[in-house]
Amino acid sequence: MGREGKDITWLCLDKPFVKSLKCSLINKQKDEHMKGNVKIDRELCKGCLVCIEFCPKKVIAPTNKVNAAGYVPVTPANMTDCTGCGTCALVCAEVAIEVYRE
Repeated sequence: MGREGKDITWLCLDKPFVKSLKCSLINKQKDEHMKGNVKIDRELCKGCLVCIEFCPKKVIAPTNKVNAAGYVPVTPANMTDCTGCGTCALVCAEVAIEVYRE
């Protein structure tokens, strides 16, 4: 049987950087059935829109309101589509996003 037929666990056991990739791939399969809940701190968000770009399900949208610092923050939009993958929180430089899985 060629490599394409091997379990990814077998291929990645001794490589730490690939082990994390393996976990990501396994979690991604689980994510498709999970629901997530995104919380965004409007006052921390600077409206850079990076989270919108990286969200695989496009569940975050810009608002039309300005926060106390003068930035236009983002807000959760289509939460029924959220899988709780946490990508938005990982790319948020201001640590304004928290993701909870249900």
